[in-house]
Amino acid sequence: MAYPTLRMLLSLATAATALTGASVSAQVPGSLPGGLKVTKPDARATGESLVKTELLPAAGLLEAGRPFRLAVVFHVEKGWHTYWRNPGDSGSPPTIDFDLPAGFTASAIEFPRPTIMDGHGETTIGYEGDVAFFVTITPPATFATLSPVPIKAVLSWMVCTDRCLLGRRTVSIDVPVAGTPLVVSEDLKTFHARLPIDAASLSIVAALDGREAIVVEGPAADGTSVRFIPDQTPGVRYGETLPAPVIAQGGRFRLRVPIEVRPGDATGKPLRAAGLVTLDPASGPVGPSTEISLSLGGTATSADHPTPPSR
Repeated sequence: MAYPTLRMLLSLATAATALTGASVSAQVPGSLPGGLKVTKPDARATGESLVKTELLPAAGLLEAGRPFRLAVVFHVEKGWHTYWRNPGDSGSPPTIDFDLPAGFTASAIEFPRPTIMDGHGETTIGYEGDVAFFVTITPPATFATLSPVPIKAVLSWMVCTDRCLLGRRTVSIDVPVAGTPLVVSEDLKTFHARLPIDAASLSIVAALDGREAIVVEGPAADGTSVRFIPDQTPGVRYGETLPAPVIAQGGRFRLRVPIEVRPGDATGKPLRAAGLVTLDPASGPVGPSTEISLSLGGTATSADHPTPPSR
């Protein structure tokens, strides 16, 4: 988990950036919590110069009452990385703040499956190179759809290598109305394929073992490596940044993840245990992933992500 003190330091650094116009960077390792320390700006690179961004239609077109999906694509300089919603030992996830027309709503960010990155004595969770994040936009039930609708979004991110830089940019798009030909790039389809899929389609079930552990079970080919990547869940901890994986045997797997419940740390939010389960075959391409979310009452709840619009 990222350290609160680190977030405070980065917030102060961001404020300093806004006041001075300078870039802010951090280097690993260091003496600050999380292993980062603020260093002098590098005039040759900024968070904005290292990350190019696009806002693109990904599925569906503008039609009253029908959700459609937008993709925020980050083209990241080689050798640098961005972060998942739980960045791990240090780092910060991207944020997307939409400026929408009246009556439109935006879902939470849909994060594709991340990569585990080890280095400098830390484990972080994120994306090396280019990545796309998806958001579902829902228009009001009734409105005129005779012309494209402009949508803006303010993006903020942290991009890191052996040091970190903050970036911020506003992007915009005129969303085409229904009936307009929609061409989705192959790269965007590849990013979309990395989104988690429904647990039921994988016959995976998850339950709580009292308030001591999460137990995840399901079918998998022998040799498949199954891993649980914890989400950020105030009031519930998982003991490690990244619990150890298990290997499927006899056509099945059983993954038990110890948890520690601290209601006083819940910041007023419902207690839940949640994360991403990944399944990687012994050989071949990266396997699927699915999200689980369990209330501390022991009842499974749907993950906090929207049902995507039909493709």
